Amino acid sequence: MKTKIGISLTILFLSLVPLVGFAQNKTITNEEIISVWKDYTVRVTCISSDENGLKKSYSDGSGFLIYTSKGISVLTNLHVLYTKGNKLSDYCNVYIPKTSETFKVLKKDRFSGKYQDRATLNIKSPSKDLRELMRKSKAVSSDCKEEQLVKDLDIAFIGFPIGSDKTKASSIKGKIVGSEDDYIVSAINIVSGYSGGVAISLRDNCYIGIPTFAKKDDLSKSLILNVNKFK
Repeated sequence: MKTKIGISLTILFLSLVPLVGFAQNKTITNEEIISVWKDYTVRVTCISSDENGLKKSYSDGSGFLIYTSKGISVLTNLHVLYTKGNKLSDYCNVYIPKTSETFKVLKKDRFSGKYQDRATLNIKSPSKDLRELMRKSKAVSSDCKEEQLVKDLDIAFIGFPIGSDKTKASSIKGKIVGSEDDYIVSAINIVSGYSGGVAISLRDNCYIGIPTFAKKDDLSKSLILNVNKFK
């Protein structure tokens, strides 16, 4: 069974299957769950150039490897694509820690949702290692259902916060405390750089959505764009 998530000019296909790679009779720890999702969490650096083609400004964020109708892509926040002065970047570099590779994504290969802070970056020429990694991606392709996203649920964010090791994804844990429109509200003080990354349920090992912003009226809380509300 598959769930289809609509995005402008593209459709995400995420299979609903259980975590693989662990023995059925073994209790899976939170750390083991997080370690598997980290393999599919990437660093996104978007760059604006000056008139001479030299790097002028950049923004750092995170992303999640997925399949779309265009092939292997990265799901992230739209605001990650904008650099200083709210300028749309000229290109983005996607660093994949599992394969130690970097892929350049130009404007023409980036697509955004019309009404939400969400974008996809299509990787035009994936390597053999990346294709092999995605062949095993069933381990991270379960979407949480709306009824699973309850208050006090243990969750984790995975991404590349500013100041962390740029070659390894980091994680931070917290709980769901509520919901607002298209967003899940978490009791996680989000750090810059986690935007565009991965939010997962540690109870059900499923994908919640995209860590997006700190809550304006309470910076100790943050908003997750709910996968069930993708438009």
